[in-house]
Amino acid sequence: MLSAVSDLTHAVDLVRKTEYGLRDLMRQALEQHRYRDLGELAPLADTLADLVRRAESDAELVVVASTRSTSSLTPAPRAIPPKPTSRPNMADEYPRFERDRDKLVKIAWSKKDKREYEHRAPRDAVLRIAERLSSEVRPGTAFSMDQFVPFKDDVGNDIPSYQAYLALAWFRSLGSVEQRGKEGYAISDGELSAKRVEQAWNVLQSRK
Repeated sequence: MLSAVSDLTHAVDLVRKTEYGLRDLMRQALEQHRYRDLGELAPLADTLADLVRRAESDAELVVVASTRSTSSLTPAPRAIPPKPTSRPNMADEYPRFERDRDKLVKIAWSKKDKREYEHRAPRDAVLRIAERLSSEVRPGTAFSMDQFVPFKDDVGNDIPSYQAYLALAWFRSLGSVEQRGKEGYAISDGELSAKRVEQAWNVLQSRK
């Protein structure tokens, strides 16, 4: 019976983590004005929330049954609530992207230091990187960042490689660039145009 309680508790945690992940995806869709995606994700999140409620109820019933079956032999142990899971979906919450005036900000999580950290790239550098990738890589064709690093700014200076990979991470979060395993990356059809990147920039959450 104790094994059943443990299994149910573990199952509840897994479903709850998935629900948290969907919640984050919905928040990103809302911030990026992808309302169609939001409408598709909401029913899934609602279903998972209902599963969590039902699973928690089932777990409580199993605990009650277990307590009753052992009450005649030993005193019922005091119920110990499960330890709260602080930020259970840490990996799925990051990276996040914001706009701080004319800079793109990537907020990520350091597993080593157990804290957030930030990288920044100027808007002009991000647009320059998008422009070169879209002009030199055909949509659907795999490419490697090693082909382009270091990128150059408008006056011919090297753009730091961390800024190039920051921009790449943002393009991936937008669905404009996709991972192609060992082949590298590929641009989604028409999704890295100057217009698309400008629109995405304009709807980025801005820091106050």
